[in-house]
Amino acid sequence: MTIAELEAECLRVEDAFKAWVQHPDNEGKPIQLAPMYVDRIAVDSLRERRTWWE
Repeated sequence: MTIAELEAECLRVEDAFKAWVQHPDNEGKPIQLAPMYVDRIAVDSLRERRTWWE
């Protein structure tokens, strides 16, 4: 993926994560239960590594 694609994916995953956190059914649940929790960490890590390499 290009850095631009990683940025777009990061924004998409972050938006989905925020929507999950704000949903009333998820109130009080640990964020680790969000389906995109691991994706959020992975995409951010990839984006950071790519930024340092290029």
